[in-house]
Amino acid sequence: MARARSGKGRDGVSRQSQGFHTRYDVLYGYYMANHRDGDAEQLLKSKIAAGPAVVQYRLQLARHYLDNHRESDVPAVLQPLLDDSKVFPDGRVAVGEFYRANNRLDDALRVFQAGAAKGGAQKAAYQLRSANVLVSMGKSARRFPCWMT
Repeated sequence: MARARSGKGRDGVSRQSQGFHTRYDVLYGYYMANHRDGDAEQLLKSKIAAGPAVVQYRLQLARHYLDNHRESDVPAVLQPLLDDSKVFPDGRVAVGEFYRANNRLDDALRVFQAGAAKGGAQKAAYQLRSANVLVSMGKSARRFPCWMT
């Protein structure tokens, strides 16, 4: 109820700017359909500049890089999500899940292990995510005693 009064959606973006950012998505689709990858990349960078605290915008650019075989550009886009937990409190989870969804399981495991190593209230959640990645990799979580600590 408070969200409806505040004018903000679930992701914290105002309803007014959601329409604005939807325009980015339509234009991005146009650029990609017309093989204008450079323009599409610049558009996503502009979208991030317009909404610097919106995790999804960085994930979109990272996915763009993967789709365009520019894997080496992905870490720089995602690193702020890992570095600034005040701006991106769920950034580490988002990055790990991004890597897992894109079948970059070694990267996902590295991100989740780092989260578990930091301890805190989410340690068990990171351990569980790590175990799930290991299962996806065909490995047994029991072989890794650090999950039990």
